[in-house]
Amino acid sequence: MVKVLATADWQLGKAISGAGEQSHVFREQLFLTAERIVTEIAPENDADLIVVCGDLFDRPEASWELIERTAEMLKKSEIPIHIISGNHDALDSSQETCLWKLDRELGSQSNIIIHKTREPCHLEDLGCTIYPGVLNARFDNFDQVGWIPDRDKKDGVRIGLFHGAICNFGEGDDARIKNLEPTLAIDKDLDIALLGDWHQPKGDEENSTMAQPENRLWYTWAPEAQNLSNNKIGRVLLCELEVGRKPDVNPIEVGKNCFISKPIEFDEYYESEDFEGELAKISDLIEEYSKNNLIIRIIASGWLNESDHIRLESTVNDLKSNNNKIMFKDKVSILPANLDKSEDLINQISETINASGEAKDVKDLAIKLLYKYARQELGGE
Repeated sequence: MVKVLATADWQLGKAISGAGEQSHVFREQLFLTAERIVTEIAPENDADLIVVCGDLFDRPEASWELIERTAEMLKKSEIPIHIISGNHDALDSSQETCLWKLDRELGSQSNIIIHKTREPCHLEDLGCTIYPGVLNARFDNFDQVGWIPDRDKKDGVRIGLFHGAICNFGEGDDARIKNLEPTLAIDKDLDIALLGDWHQPKGDEENSTMAQPENRLWYTWAPEAQNLSNNKIGRVLLCELEVGRKPDVNPIEVGKNCFISKPIEFDEYYESEDFEGELAKISDLIEEYSKNNLIIRIIASGWLNESDHIRLESTVNDLKSNNNKIMFKDKVSILPANLDKSEDLINQISETINASGEAKDVKDLAIKLLYKYARQELGGE
């Protein structure tokens, strides 16, 4: 058996999207977590091997300071580390991008391998062979798996390392071409295929195309959340592998960066309402994640009268003044000042539409008023 700790998408040097003035804190955490993976998480879990499935750096022109710091961090590892390039740190022919420079900085450090070609790497002492799907360009369309040979007895555990998509996603310049099949591990007789590129699934992983355990294919995720769309704690994978047996794969949470979206919908009520209770939950979240680098984005929507909207803004501003972890997105629509619940709501709807034409916001208001009429006047649900 060989025990592999798999990770990817460290994105060192990344400008953290949406973190504002705290971006340097979140960016530094990327490095600190990578260092902890190498010096603590891997040895504490008795890993025989660490693999990085692409995008160790966020961009090919990473600074020398960061490259030197990364080299010193990697050298601390007593466990062999094998690295492949990703779309953000692809190995181009100029040999002047970040991974080439890192390789030169590492020098003769024999237990750290940056794979530069797509060819098998047999590790006799561990009884395994690595098949690295190296990327040579940001949008490298070359077949990443066609070169993998048939199994040989001496191969031992066959481990594929790749960086790419098993389905189309993204658009424009960031689009990915479907270049990896979900069945690639089975097709190429690999005991496991480990992938980078997708940082986190949207929703539950079990219902995502990222989850392919029946095909012996696993996305590692990124070890840290990196923008406001990442709402899960980062992880690595601890994989216990034997020839001919189903991989035993266990996720380990390692991240400290935490981005939470907290929607507040003023849908069923638009008059004076005790919505401070909803905002009090924000304080509970801050307490719950007090040891994390946290940003909470409050997204308020629906309908409020002007006075309640002022109260909402005031309450959020109080929260923000006491904690710089709060971001506020105001999507609330203001109800007309002359709206009086004692009047016939149907007449108000008619007058509003007649006065304002068929604008979408007016139609939305009409629907809200009809809903309120049903609840208030007719006892509707």
